Amino acid sequence: MIAVELAVVFVAIWLGARLGGIGIGFAGGLGVLILTLVCGMKPGAIPFDVIEIIMAVIAAIAAMQVAGGMDYLVGLAEKLLRRHPRYVTFLAPLVTYLMTLLAGTGHTAFSTLPVIAEVAKEQGVRP
Repeated sequence: MIAVELAVVFVAIWLGARLGGIGIGFAGGLGVLILTLVCGMKPGAIPFDVIEIIMAVIAAIAAMQVAGGMDYLVGLAEKLLRRHPRYVTFLAPLVTYLMTLLAGTGHTAFSTLPVIAEVAKEQGVRP
């Protein structure tokens, strides 16, 4: 039975990866539905605390994006990296770490990746 349950989990992960976006959630829900209805597993409690934290972080990041805060942070990161391009190997991870730590999500680092790649390319350093 464990092999069947493991296969359901892997198929749900594969399907979610193929669908992307909101399809990941739907594939996960489908996997849970199959595991509970077909395999007879007992579902756990819904982690409302975790869901609420994620919703709060997403709302805060969306507000920061709309207000221009992300553009400001990326501009500061760009100034720092362009001022010290020789140290891009050390500064880029530090900048993305600080943005992740202060904003509460790693998705803020995606905004700085084009700047990091451009500065590294100009210096002939592998980003």
